[in-house]
Amino acid sequence: MTRQQRRWCFVPAALVNRLLLIWALGALFKADRDLKLDRQVGAEVKSSFYLLRQLDSDFDSTGGLLGATIGRVKRLSRGSQTKLLCYMLLFCFFVFFVLYWFMKLR
Repeated sequence: MTRQQRRWCFVPAALVNRLLLIWALGALFKADRDLKLDRQVGAEVKSSFYLLRQLDSDFDSTGGLLGATIGRVKRLSRGSQTKLLCYMLLFCFFVFFVLYWFMKLR
């Protein structure tokens, strides 16, 4: 190897140390940013699971309420209260008609 080739291959140790320090600091900041992002994702997942559990319990309570209501309607239909059942059906049609009319006006 000639003298000129050796001169081009020579890199000062201070420059190498600075480059390694810059690379290490960049990797450290990237790891810190990734860790913060992981924590945020974990918190979001926990809050989503909490909301889903709450929604599930709300659906269960609504299902119980609707089941009890359907049971009462079945009990009404078994008896001889056809007038009451007719009035209830007409009331439901009236309510749906009024709601449809309000939605149409908007």
